[in-house]
Amino acid sequence: MEQNSRKTIPTGLCDMHPSSHGRLNQHRSHPAGPVTPRAGQLIVLIWWDGVEFHVSCRGEIDMATTDQLYSAVINGVTDSDTRCIRIDLADVTFLSAAGLRSLVRIQAAAQEHGKALQLLRVPPLARRLLDIAGLDRLCRSE
Repeated sequence: MEQNSRKTIPTGLCDMHPSSHGRLNQHRSHPAGPVTPRAGQLIVLIWWDGVEFHVSCRGEIDMATTDQLYSAVINGVTDSDTRCIRIDLADVTFLSAAGLRSLVRIQAAAQEHGKALQLLRVPPLARRLLDIAGLDRLCRSE
């Protein structure tokens, strides 16, 4: 079973290749080099590290990208070996109400499956929205 699997999943370029036990194959570079999100785009990088499922987001989490985020994260939530989902929001440039709803859905799914959810390196404006929504308890400073 792969323990440190990575895969970049930009909007419109979702070419996930499952390997054994639901893990994703080693990260393959985008042919054009590092992927930088365009306006309105979200890039999601996911990987497992033992029993932790890591998610790193870059770009905008809004109505157009929430399904993409949820689809990427639900893999870790439903994985029987995963104990904790850690979502790094440091490179999120915009978080809409729809994005906030997506994080609430992810938190509910994690709770339903008995997983811990942590939001890491949350930008100040996103942190304010999470505080208002009562999700600030999920935020960890790292």
